[in-house]
Amino acid sequence: MLAAGLGLLACEQSRSGAQAGAAILPAHRPVEPAVERPAIPSASQANPRRPEAPSPPLPRPSGGARLGVGPGWEDVPLPGFEPVIVAVPPGDDKKPLFVVAHGYSDLPRWQCAWWQQRVGSEAWVVCPRGIPVQALAPGQVGYQFSSPSAMEAEILAAIGAVRARYAPRVDAASPVFAGFSQGAIFGAELAAKGHFRRMILVEGGVGGWTAAHAQAFRSAGGERVLFACGQPGCAAWAQRSVETLVEAGVAARTVSAFGGGHRYRDTPLEPLLFSSVDWVLKD
Repeated sequence: MLAAGLGLLACEQSRSGAQAGAAILPAHRPVEPAVERPAIPSASQANPRRPEAPSPPLPRPSGGARLGVGPGWEDVPLPGFEPVIVAVPPGDDKKPLFVVAHGYSDLPRWQCAWWQQRVGSEAWVVCPRGIPVQALAPGQVGYQFSSPSAMEAEILAAIGAVRARYAPRVDAASPVFAGFSQGAIFGAELAAKGHFRRMILVEGGVGGWTAAHAQAFRSAGGERVLFACGQPGCAAWAQRSVETLVEAGVAARTVSAFGGGHRYRDTPLEPLLFSSVDWVLKD
């Protein structure tokens, strides 16, 4: 999982640099060596679905707090896709949608658990599964999204299913997006589609923010982007993308802490990410 995630991030930087040219990749900017991207199987080639392991213990941010843990989970049927994982918030009042896209060969419920802890008391945490790609351990299967358009279609179907099932309690006007690794890369590519005004991109989605792409995001209603990086190469690109977004009129920030590699749980990055989410959510 880690090697695949690193390959996606490195290839994102390589691909984005070729598209953006010198404006996005000045000579002084460090670039990580390109790593061959793993072949992504089609849905028909992917492994059949196997049971996911139970969710791991929820992570604890600095101080040991356990905030925003909702009362439970539901698998909501999604015609044409795997069931979408939904963390149901407490209470009967309307709450917004918070869509989470995991990384390559990742555990969707693991990502959902972390974000449920952080925002689960104030939002519906909606986690599309994607398609199974490989077994990680007995009883565990990793998932991926085969393309940005495939992820987009599944996200839109998931939003529609959650709205239909929980209509009186769902505020779908301005969903927020959070992506890690592959999910962040694909999410950034879809930014100009207008599905999300606010985005959190963790260890991915830092390349490709040309002036035109940033302006297209702004024109589609984009308001805020938070980048979070655990590696120097990611952080360097994120800083440049922040500058480009701000120039386009989009509020943008980046947080980084090194030492944990291509992940955020139980790393120096975790508390910084945890404490920065309010900037994205609050007006």
